[in-house]
Amino acid sequence: MSAKKASRSVQGSPAQRGFDKELAELEALAGLMKAGATPQVDTIEHLRRALAHRNNFIVSQSRQLVAEAELFALLPDVLAASTASSSTRPRPIRSAGQE
Repeated sequence: MSAKKASRSVQGSPAQRGFDKELAELEALAGLMKAGATPQVDTIEHLRRALAHRNNFIVSQSRQLVAEAELFALLPDVLAASTASSSTRPRPIRSAGQE
């Protein structure tokens, strides 16, 4: 295996690096909140973006952080994220006679 291919496999895909970075940022925010830091405007906006993330794990971690920090201003975003994730779930198949 060439050195170039080996370095690519160690780094992971761009999507994986983005996921890891986002997760690390959320964990850092959680640590700050647990230490008693007051959330700043950029923190609120970061959580708002994380609640709209395409990865459900990031969204769930964001919801948990919002709940633990009691960030009531983000409740509409939490509800929107919950609605969006439930609308993408597959629905059960029903036969013609079932309602």
